[in-house]
Amino acid sequence: MADGPEKQISVIYNNVKDQAFPPDVLQRIGRVMAARAIDLCRERTNRGIDVNGKAFDRYSEKYDVRKRKILSGKARLSSGRRTAFAATEMPNFMRLSGQMFASMRVVTVNVTRSGGELNITFIIGFKDPKYAERAKFNAEKGRDFVGLARPGTQPGQAERRELLAIGKQQLGLSARSHGVVLQEDR
Repeated sequence: MADGPEKQISVIYNNVKDQAFPPDVLQRIGRVMAARAIDLCRERTNRGIDVNGKAFDRYSEKYDVRKRKILSGKARLSSGRRTAFAATEMPNFMRLSGQMFASMRVVTVNVTRSGGELNITFIIGFKDPKYAERAKFNAEKGRDFVGLARPGTQPGQAERRELLAIGKQQLGLSARSHGVVLQEDR
C-alpha cells in the first residue's frame, strides 16, 4: 500500500464454496462497494464527522474568513475551478473547490477465494498526489476522513452495515447463512 492516506478495506464472506461467481462479476461488485465507501467518506465528512466519529475541530479564523469570502463571491479560488463537490455553504467541512473530494478514487480491487471464503479487498485513495498530500496533512491535524469510520462508533457501525448489505445483495447471499467480516487497515 502506498505511503499516504490510502485505505485498504476487506470484506470476507464465509460459507460460499458452493456458489459460482464469475471473476468479472466479483470485480464489478468490489468496485461498487469501493465507490460506495468513497461516497460514505464524503457524506460523513460533509456532516463534520471524522473517522473516529468525532466532530472536526473548527477551522482557523483566517481560513474561515477566506472560505466565507469565496462562497459569497467576494474572492476567487486560486485555481478558479470548482467541482461537483464544491462547498455551497458553511461549514462544508474539507470542501472549498471540491477538488480533493473529486480526486478520490478506487485504487485497486482484488478478489480471492479460499475454501469457503470469498475475500473482496479494495483500496481507496486519490488520483492526484497533491490531494493525497492534502488529505494526509488534514489527518495529521486531527481531521482524518479517508476510509470508513472506526468500528464501535455510530457512523462506523452504520457504514459497515451498509457496505456489507451492498455486497450481500449484489452477490445474492442470505443474511443468515453467510457470515461476513469487514476489516480495514489503518
